[in-house]
Amino acid sequence: TLNQAYHLLRRITFAPTVAAVNQIVGKTPEEAVELLLGDGSTATPTPPAWIDVMTENPAGADIFTRNSIEGQWRSNYSDLVRWWAELMRKEGIPAIEKLTQFWSSHFTSEFTVDEGYIPPQLLYRQNKLIRESRLGNFKQFAKDITLDGAMLVYLGGTLNTKKSPNENYGRELMELYTCGLGQYSEGDVKEAARVLTGWRVGRFNDEPKPNGDYATYFSPPDHDAGSKQVLGMSIVARDTDTNTEYLVKTEEINKLVDIIFEIRADAIAQFISRKIYRYFVYSSPSGTDENVIEQMATLFKQNNFQIRP
Repeated sequence: TLNQAYHLLRRITFAPTVAAVNQIVGKTPEEAVELLLGDGSTATPTPPAWIDVMTENPAGADIFTRNSIEGQWRSNYSDLVRWWAELMRKEGIPAIEKLTQFWSSHFTSEFTVDEGYIPPQLLYRQNKLIRESRLGNFKQFAKDITLDGAMLVYLGGTLNTKKSPNENYGRELMELYTCGLGQYSEGDVKEAARVLTGWRVGRFNDEPKPNGDYATYFSPPDHDAGSKQVLGMSIVARDTDTNTEYLVKTEEINKLVDIIFEIRADAIAQFISRKIYRYFVYSSPSGTDENVIEQMATLFKQNNFQIRP
């Protein structure tokens, strides 16, 4: 019905238009969902013009240069916010931006430029990753976001070395992004931090960027090559010849995520299903609603953590 169509679009889009509502009036729920979700693909919207411009590191510049760079970043950030807000305002069918915003709030603590020196160019690239992953495989999503440049900078991953492992992301990967509280130990956090050592981002034109502008890269001397154990499963040690970007990514970073999804599959399915339910359906589930969340979690696992089903 018309009222049901408006209700549904208010949940899954930002500002339902009459045209969008009319597309699903008279449809079955299944038909409406197919239209609203689409197939998960999307052409990335044209980005702001400054998106590939690099600066020197403001922290190492004189006061006038630093103020100029930071002022430009703030201006670019405001431009980026307007760019995304306009996409939200034009939200139609299929629904893309509301799903992007949901996952952005799930995987990040803030979408802003701060003293951590996250250039708006990195925020855009993270937004693009999230938009393109919104209905894909959640396990792969977790792997991709782990080495995302904005995430590495925001949670201190770029400072993570074998001599001083940074536990921020290892903790949040388990607590906030996948399985939730009570599903890991402090020892697991410390071991995950060791796995995650050695990753950097090419974010300034006066610093190394071996994989290109704003791309993540690996620094072998900063990586802890010793063996690790997370959730009772081992990640083997490596020597100098195997301490490479490709092998560490595939055999340690990806392995870390695989372990979490293997050992805590039920917890992940419940945790993510409940988040989706609370955001898109009802923020305070009752006992009856828990049955729905349980069915969602079962379906999530059965589909190997594909989000769209």
